Amino acid sequence: MKLPLASFTFALLATPLAAQSPHPWSGPAISPTTNPSGTIAASVVDDFETFSVAAGGAVVIGVDTLDDTTIASGQGPGLVADGCTYTAGPGGSLQWNGAAYFGTASKNILSNTNGELAMLYDSPTGDISFDLDA
Repeated sequence: MKLPLASFTFALLATPLAAQSPHPWSGPAISPTTNPSGTIAASVVDDFETFSVAAGGAVVIGVDTLDDTTIASGQGPGLVADGCTYTAGPGGSLQWNGAAYFGTASKNILSNTNGELAMLYDSPTGDISFDLDA
């Protein structure tokens, strides 16, 4: 059973970044090294470096759902780490970008039709961290 943790929809803001005021975190203290049960959590890093795409290039991979079993554009399985499924929103498709694509530092994926990318986890996940480029 996949557990939905987050679904993100992004929109560009017309306000200059310097004029935006972020809201400070007001929730409980968070420890990046423990899971909700208080035990040391295993860490998995998915760097999206396994798909072959030229630096500065991009490939629409022909699927709207990506997990460790997916074969896309003749590549795979094992394109992403086991435990998470990435899904483009309704009517969307996934795209794999090469390093330096619009100035990014490394390879990454995006939902290129509607801007929504859902991440569904195989087991309860207490903490996630990711880089967001918009």
